[in-house]
Amino acid sequence: MISFIVLLTFIPFIRSQLTTKELEEENAQEIANRTYVEEQSELQRTVLSKYDKRIRPVLNVSEPLDVAVHIYIMHLSVNQLEQTITLNGHIYMTWKDEYAVWEPSEHNGVRMTMVKQWEIWTPELKITNSVSGVGQFFEISKRSHVIIHSNGKSWSRIEIYPTFSIKIGCKFDYSAFPFDTQICGLGIYTTNRMSEVQLSVYYNMQPTVLLGWGNQSNKKHISDWMIDTVTMNVSYFNGGKYKAEKPTDPEELDVSWFDL
Repeated sequence: MISFIVLLTFIPFIRSQLTTKELEEENAQEIANRTYVEEQSELQRTVLSKYDKRIRPVLNVSEPLDVAVHIYIMHLSVNQLEQTITLNGHIYMTWKDEYAVWEPSEHNGVRMTMVKQWEIWTPELKITNSVSGVGQFFEISKRSHVIIHSNGKSWSRIEIYPTFSIKIGCKFDYSAFPFDTQICGLGIYTTNRMSEVQLSVYYNMQPTVLLGWGNQSNKKHISDWMIDTVTMNVSYFNGGKYKAEKPTDPEELDVSWFDL
């Protein structure tokens, strides 16, 4: 009877240990065998489940969201008769998002994910001097992808590279032909007021001109034209006028817009 009782005592204990060990091995195997797609899908479900893309991603709604911008020009063409220039390239934008957040340690160390542009909040950009006028829609792509870099549960860094194809009106002066120099500006603004979104030039970098591979100094000619310089600066639109000085008064910020 004693031996029988001892056997009954040890068998459940051994079975319990084996069961726990098997479960641990199964969990470890499940994590190890989880594919990249599965990890990303689970992470995106977690991040986007309570995300509202209509709301600026700032916890303090009284603070503006800073968006840094850099322009890559990949091609341009000049129509002298129409006095227009068509530009093609990419607009790089980056900002902080305080809603699209996660703790990497809770997602197998994953610190980066990529979602579709229409799944999260992005600034809406318009062209001030587009030949399409106020009805412009297709100049800047709305079907890009967004890269989200986690900085923990506090905020994430957002990066986006939408393509653009923009035709802008210019005012050419041919009085010095054939040694004339023409200046044509491209104006970019956000539909949000300065009290909501503030644009800046990314690390004060001038636009990048990439008209092909290799040494760019040999690729400055487009048809009969040569690109001399490309610059970028910030101005402020208020009361129907452009100003170089940044508004600081809260009431003025609410009726002002950034223009690049």
